[in-house]
Amino acid sequence: MQTIILDPWEVLTAQYVASRLAAETAKQTDTFDYAGKSGLESNEDNSLRVCLSEMAVAKATGRYWSPRFWDSNLHTEMNARFSDVSGGIGVRNVRSYRKPIAVKKKDLTCGDKFIVGTYLDLSEPHIVYTPGFLSVEEAWCVGIPDSSYKRVAWDRFKPLKVLHGSEIKDSVDSRSEREKE
Repeated sequence: MQTIILDPWEVLTAQYVASRLAAETAKQTDTFDYAGKSGLESNEDNSLRVCLSEMAVAKATGRYWSPRFWDSNLHTEMNARFSDVSGGIGVRNVRSYRKPIAVKKKDLTCGDKFIVGTYLDLSEPHIVYTPGFLSVEEAWCVGIPDSSYKRVAWDRFKPLKVLHGSEIKDSVDSRSEREKE
C-alpha cells in the first residue's frame, strides 16, 4: 500500500472542482442518488472523494489531471471520452479501508488502460491510500464476481511506482486519440 499526501492547494483545488461536480450531478436524471440511502454518502461527499482521489493518483504517477465538470446533459458523453487521469488511468475509490475495488464490464471497452484503487477518510482529505494499479484486463480476470461488477482484493494490485515508470510510457491513451478526431 502507498500513501499519497496532497498539498493544501491540491486539496483546495479538488474541493472547488468537487463542489461544481456535485452541483452538476444534482441536475442529472441518469445518475444514482446517494442522498438518503442507508450506508451511502451524499453526492457532495462522493464528488469530493472522487476529486481528491483523482488528484492524488495524478500526483503519484506524474500524470496530468484535468479537473473537469460539465453541463449535466453532457455527463455520459464526456465521461466516455476522458480518462480520470491522463495516460488511460481510471480511478476507483472505496469508502471502507481495504474494501475490494470494483471493476465494471464496461471498463473493458471504455478506453482506460489501467485501474488504480484508492481509499481516503474525508476527515483527513490530504491523505489518500492506494493498493496500486492493474491493467483493466487483468483486473477483470482476477476479480471476484459480484452482481454486474468484479471486485479485486488490495493484495492483487501492483505498486503504483511501476505505473509511474516504464509501464505507463508504453501505453497510449485511446481517449486522447478520439479527441483529435
